[in-house]
Amino acid sequence: MSATWRWASPARGPAGYSCNRLQKHLWTAAFNHDPDEPLDEATEQLLVAMHPAEIVLQVLRRTLDLRSELQMETAALVFEARKLGGSWGEIGRFAWVTAQGAQKRYGSGLAGKALERIRKIGWQLPPEDFRRWDDYCKTPAQRMVILEAFLGEPSNIDDYAPLERVFLLVEGAQEVLRQLGYEAEGLVTDARYRGATWAGVGESLAISPQGAQKKFMHGISPEAVKYLDHEISATALMRRAIINMNVKYDLTEEIDKTWEGFLREQRLLDLTAVGRMPRSENGSRG
Repeated sequence: MSATWRWASPARGPAGYSCNRLQKHLWTAAFNHDPDEPLDEATEQLLVAMHPAEIVLQVLRRTLDLRSELQMETAALVFEARKLGGSWGEIGRFAWVTAQGAQKRYGSGLAGKALERIRKIGWQLPPEDFRRWDDYCKTPAQRMVILEAFLGEPSNIDDYAPLERVFLLVEGAQEVLRQLGYEAEGLVTDARYRGATWAGVGESLAISPQGAQKKFMHGISPEAVKYLDHEISATALMRRAIINMNVKYDLTEEIDKTWEGFLREQRLLDLTAVGRMPRSENGSRG
């Protein structure tokens, strides 16, 4: 185990961990505290009383909850895509699996817990009227998916046909799941560094100690290292520093705009690669 911890850690408190939307959600779900707000006395006392490893494990448990939500969300989106005429090949492309894999995973439609949850929250995706955030954002998981899919820009929704909107949401869900997996790797490594046992890690992820050790015994993957290094980048550190210093003028919006602009360029390249381009002003493909 490394002698130092390089990345953001819940054991360092909200200012030392919450560098992005996903981390902020995990912290909020774990401790019922908005990381952008000052710590209230009760939460601060709770964190002081907890062992650092247990703080990390508390956040790790929330990754399991969010993964379940995102998987059900994907099933609902695939169901919607099929209703709108999407092929298994197209769905597989945006769900990052083969056509056969998509049909095997989602071909049975909505059933069991996914259907029960969707009915409970009143999930709906109006094919023609999906133009406002609250048409879709019923849960924190959905908010993260739509922010990932449309890069935080509500106006981007109008650039796509109804089926394309659903495809991008499917892809957004997969991207959040990918990031969540990397976060889990970092949290497990952090927890072990701080003294957590494999039994504690396994309990947090609802698997056996042996299963946890087998899955994570080789440490953190190169892909996760790259992701976590990025999330503690200069931009993230600058944004966090501005928040922590309570600067009167708000530079965080300008920082975010620069980063979102870069992401939009990358998304345009991704859509070009799969043959789906946003429409130009006259309604034709760009």
